[in-house]
Amino acid sequence: MAGPVGHTLMALAVGRACAGAVRRPDLGWYVFAAFAGNAADLDFLPGFLMDAPFAFHRGASHSLLAALVVGLAVGLLARGRCERPWAVAGTAMACYLAHLLLDMPQVPLFWPVSSEGLSIPWPGLTLSLPWAHDGQLADFLTVMFSTGFVRVAMIEAAVFLPIVAVAWLVPGWRRRLANGRAPLFAPRS
Repeated sequence: MAGPVGHTLMALAVGRACAGAVRRPDLGWYVFAAFAGNAADLDFLPGFLMDAPFAFHRGASHSLLAALVVGLAVGLLARGRCERPWAVAGTAMACYLAHLLLDMPQVPLFWPVSSEGLSIPWPGLTLSLPWAHDGQLADFLTVMFSTGFVRVAMIEAAVFLPIVAVAWLVPGWRRRLANGRAPLFAPRS
């Protein structure tokens, strides 16, 4: 299970890999990717209103069906607003799916058919925080602003920043090769 830092960094890497979906990816494109990569955790919001943040967490919003719905909604909203609306929708869905992948095996991937988490041996980033899943909003906020949460965020940054760096460098290498120039680290002749 990853936290918001891990989800955001992975979504930025996916957004960079899918940057061809728009003519000129700008800051707004990467904010969109980061939002899509964290959207599955919007299921905390109704729980906040009930003073039980985990009441709906990792339910229907953490399923393949939810990823498909998000992709379709983005595609329909993007029609007429950009040149390749379904490529933008695919990016949103890919960022959303990255979230699910990082949260495995604790997600009901096949909801509503099954609410069981898919049990696959995934060497995910399992950093434990002292979440009280039946706790109140005050308990949740205490964990969110704890030194343990900062430690987890720093570990996630150390794990995911290299992935983001590679995602940023690879398109540059492809461009250099397409222009007939050698890759960055090739010896010059």
